[in-house]
Amino acid sequence: MNNGELTLRVKPVQQRALGTMELILNTSATMLEEMGTDALTTNLIAQRAGIRVRNIYRYFKNKQAIIYELAMRMALKQSEFFKDFEYISDTDLAWEEALDKTVDSFFAFVEQQSGILVIRKAMKSSPELQAIDEQQNRELAGKLKMALQKRGIAVPAQKLDLLCIIIMDIATTLLDRAGMELASSQANEGANAVINELKTILKSYLSTYLGSQEVWAVTSDPGRKN
Repeated sequence: MNNGELTLRVKPVQQRALGTMELILNTSATMLEEMGTDALTTNLIAQRAGIRVRNIYRYFKNKQAIIYELAMRMALKQSEFFKDFEYISDTDLAWEEALDKTVDSFFAFVEQQSGILVIRKAMKSSPELQAIDEQQNRELAGKLKMALQKRGIAVPAQKLDLLCIIIMDIATTLLDRAGMELASSQANEGANAVINELKTILKSYLSTYLGSQEVWAVTSDPGRKN
């Protein structure tokens, strides 16, 4: 399946059509969170949304196309959220504090997005969706590079490109893990533990290039041996 088979059949222009599109996507996101990808069908989406299934097929070829559109929108929201990595760019903040704020605020953002964990999971099983994820990571790595350069990081440009890609790959993997922990339990302990480990890993890695004031400060277990 190529991207052309997943993109919108028709782009809505009129207000009523735009409203129908949003209804389909919002309903799908909620249902994905409730039942997962496999159980979701266009008939069920239509029933929940109170519309005819042909209204869905006017815009989407199948449920994969709906998930693709949700993934594209999720990527756009993430890009808008990070902007220019405002905390990392803020040289009035110690870089460790800036990193903490970036990770915490993004995970809080993730928690508020309906269906995002299921969409993230689906993106790993589809080449088309995985390509969106990889492109998003490259774009965010580029923004992170500029933020780190504002801090005067002394790393050659090519190596800094690699460093930022590695950071984004690690962050994406562990944020997905934190999301899975959050979804599997009503308590936040598992997710918080993963987030703390993510901070520790990134601080340890970046301290090589930015120096360190508190590399291990996020380790909350006093019995842990480094």
